[in-house]
Amino acid sequence: MSFLVAAAALLFVTCALALVFRGRTLPAGSHGVEGDDLPSDRSNGTSVLPWKSVQRSIENGAPPTPWIVRREDREAMAVLERFFARAIPNPTDDGRPFVEETLGHGGPQLELRVPILSTKTPVAVLARTWDPVDRCLESNLYFFGAVDGRLAKIVSATGFESKGSSSDFTLYRNRQGFARRRSA
Repeated sequence: MSFLVAAAALLFVTCALALVFRGRTLPAGSHGVEGDDLPSDRSNGTSVLPWKSVQRSIENGAPPTPWIVRREDREAMAVLERFFARAIPNPTDDGRPFVEETLGHGGPQLELRVPILSTKTPVAVLARTWDPVDRCLESNLYFFGAVDGRLAKIVSATGFESKGSSSDFTLYRNRQGFARRRSA
């Protein structure tokens, strides 16, 4: 009997998380998301940042690549990894969430993989991008789907603020490093 209750609870949690990551369509250009900065096709494991966007950033004053992820970025991804590990209990090691460092067009990027949700694509990718207005590198966190409720609060607590969303992803940026440099 308890096995059936545990199986039903696992099914409920899995369905709830699948609904969390279902994309919602917003009008084009809403929340400051620009078409050229949308994540590229990730079906073949390419960079989350389009090649053209990285090259344009370098032309506009960005430092040369690679744009290295910061310790704070790794810590934020570790918090998200722990959230998914607690939210989706999995008794086997091969189905547990993990963070993988991959190489993108802008340099290293961190991918949060949750095999129980998707074995082919990551749930979220963190990469550094160039902000031409403030002339600094900032960390961007791309969730492939919508982010609601408890997960949004956790992302906010790690220092990221919502920058916008489209039908395919939700974008958060971390501007804490820029605020520290500006006040110093």
